[in-house]
Amino acid sequence: MELEQKETIEEFKEDEGIQLVDEYSEIKTKLNELKKAEEEFKNKLIQYSKQFDLDIVYGSNKKCSVKEFDKIVLPEDDEEREKFTQLLKDKGLWDEFSMVSYFKLNSQVLKGEVDKDVKDKLKIDKSFRLSLSKKKGIE
Repeated sequence: MELEQKETIEEFKEDEGIQLVDEYSEIKTKLNELKKAEEEFKNKLIQYSKQFDLDIVYGSNKKCSVKEFDKIVLPEDDEEREKFTQLLKDKGLWDEFSMVSYFKLNSQVLKGEVDKDVKDKLKIDKSFRLSLSKKKGIE
């Protein structure tokens, strides 16, 4: 007895693709929900630790250390950021505190806008970026 082929290879591949995209979309949605829940729980733990003046909050099998620390916030306004950068340069601190912008370097290397000697020191790998968006006509 011979099995009937219900789908062509193209239909199968398309169907498999649909399943893969749907599952990937579901995973991304769950991850976003989990990240949001994580932030909410972090805030609740911080408030709880502040309320009872605790550095460590104990659970059944784990403990959570809650440490408050200071961090700097760089100027966000373009003009203020430029003044701050110039101040670092004037004080001789720019080379110590500046860093290479990976994204800018990556873009210019791939466009061929960087000196050959610099490019020759780098390795270029293939990578993938996946992005989800709604199909047209579906809300």
